[in-house]
Formats: sequence, structure tokens, C-alpha cells
Amino acid sequence: MTTKLSKRRLFTAVRLPLFVAALLTAGCTRDLDPVSLAELGPHTVFVEGSSATHWNIRISHADPEDNCAPLADGVTATLDGHPIPLVDPGGEHITRLQRVCSGPLFGVELEPPTGPDAPMTTRIEISDSSARIVLEAQRMREPRTFVPSAPVPPGGKAELAWSHPFDEEVDVVDPDFLTFDYDAPSMSEALGLKGEMQGQTLVIPFPDTAPPGKGTIEIDSHASAPILTCDGAVECQTSLWLTGHVPLEISAPGP
Repeated sequence: MTTKLSKRRLFTAVRLPLFVAALLTAGCTRDLDPVSLAELGPHTVFVEGSSATHWNIRISHADPEDNCAPLADGVTATLDGHPIPLVDPGGEHITRLQRVCSGPLFGVELEPPTGPDAPMTTRIEISDSSARIVLEAQRMREPRTFVPSAPVPPGGKAELAWSHPFDEEVDVVDPDFLTFDYDAPSMSEALGLKGEMQGQTLVIPFPDTAPPGKGTIEIDSHASAPILTCDGAVECQTSLWLTGHVPLEISAPGP
């Protein structure tokens, strides 16, 4: 059975790194002249973040089957004022027997903003002399995690709320394969657990036989930061992938 999240991960993995024309062919790619930002046509901007530090911004081609030209020099991009290098101008490539159209890709590694002056809005600008794209998202660069409400007794349920309740599409990558690792070296055997998302809260039942103690649960999660502004593009999307080690305590059973 394919979960909702695994479908989204598959779609994200295809649409962000690659735009694939469904034409199987042998031969060489077409030698297309580089184009300006405006000549790419009406495009979609995809922003993918990993661990709140690694950022990729991909611009789609409006018509990848008929126009898959690479991006010309002179296009600049910034993330909250920080320059984002152009990693790949895009264009046509042949992978085995498949013709692949990839959009221009910008990438950068930045530490998350901290302190009281951290911006509430994340701003991305992409421009050249022909066009300008502005994307703003709500607190996109902030680290995110699940937060436990209280210690959980053996046989009880841990409730872990998402730290950014305004986010969209919050989910766990593999909720059926969670592990609780005890901090104490003497507790070498980890607990295998299954969780379930209820709204933006991850609920994890613990077995009656769970020994008391402190530890952590490693959780791979996904969320989308809300888009506040999308100018110069037909659509803007965000996709945040995070791995967190959530501290949790199993309390001693009552009398």
C-alpha cells in the first residue's frame, strides 16, 4: 500500500530535479541557444530545503517538449539577500534512452537565521534584464521539529505537536518504522514503534512493557511553508525535508 507521503515524495523527486519528456529516443540533444528568464515562458518555481540549511531552487520550462533551452548568463538569484549560485543552466540531456528536460537550478547552503532579528518572511528573488520573479514564504528557513507535550507512561501514547502550526502538508516519512533509543548505555535495546499523524500531531503508542527512561526518537518529516507572494511565475511551491532527534521520556509506572 502506498501512503500519501510516499506518493508526494515520488512526485517531488521527479518534478524538482528533473522534468522528463516521455519520449524514448536515441541520438544527441538539440543544440539550443541559451534564453533569458522571460524567454523560458510562464514558469513554476520549486523551492526544496533539506535540514533547513541546503536550498535548491528549480525553475520549470513552460513547454519542455518544444522549448528546453538552457538559461543564459546574467540571471541572478538571492535568498534573503544572500547570492544563490546557478548550479545548472538546465537544458536537454540524454539519460540512457530517455530524453530529459531539466529546468535551471540554483543552489546554496546557508545556516538558519537565529535570534530576535530573524525574518518572519523568507524572500527569494530571481531576475535578469528581461524578467523578475519574487517568492516569499512564511518563516521557511527556520528549523522545524516535533515537540512532545509530556512524559509518556508505559502503555500510554506520546503526542508530539509540529513546531510550526501554520505549515501545510506536515507528515512523517516512515511512521511505521520509528525507533526510541535510550540515553542510558545500559539500555542498549531500542524500542520499535509505529506512529500516526492526527492533524499536525504525531501520536505514538508505547508498549506496556516499555522500561522507563529518557531517550530520543529520530523522525524524518516533510512540510510545506505557506507561500505569501508569488510574482513573475504561474506557481510557487515549497518542500521542506527535515530529520530531527526528538527527546522524550518514558515515565515510571504509577503505584
